[in-house]
This record gives sequence, C-alpha cells and structure tokens, in this order.
Amino acid sequence: MGLGGNVPATEETNGDYLNCPNCGGQLDNHLAVNTGELFKPAPGDIGICWYCGSRNMIDGEGRLVELDKETETRLSEHEKNLLQQAWERWNEKQSIRGS
Repeated sequence: MGLGGNVPATEETNGDYLNCPNCGGQLDNHLAVNTGELFKPAPGDIGICWYCGSRNMIDGEGRLVELDKETETRLSEHEKNLLQQAWERWNEKQSIRGS
C-alpha cells in the first residue's frame, strides 16, 4: 500500500492506494458492481484493474495480487458473475476511451 492516490473515473483522492500487480497502476478504491458505490477494499475482495483490466484480489495481508485460475475456479457463481460484469464495464470504458 502506498500513500496518496486517485480514482480515475471520479478524480476523487484519498490517502491510500494499492498497485496493480500486472501494470503497476495506482488503485485506491473499489467500485461495487451491484451498487455502484465506492468502498475501501478488504481482504478477499476481487476486482478489475481500471488501467489494464487484470483480475485481482486483496490477499490476507492487504496486498493486491493477480487472481490465479485456481482461485478463480473456487469463486461462487455469484462472484464469477460480478467479476464478469466488472470486466465488461471496464472493457466498455476502454472502448469509449479509445484505448
């Protein structure tokens, strides 16, 4: 965890961020797929990197790590659906941004 961060979608800032293990992007909040609300991530939370789209999770030590295939297969169907929805929203935003 680092100091200082930014949420690209809203330009909100706070004091803490996690670095994406894939691209190094600074991520400081999770956006809940089902509610659209920002929240501070906690161990076990899964999500998509805003910058590169990698599937990540918060480990037991509070670090952001890539979601490996073994862990992904153990997710509930509900969690898999939420992860897929998050990826689809990320992919849609990338299309709009022209990336």
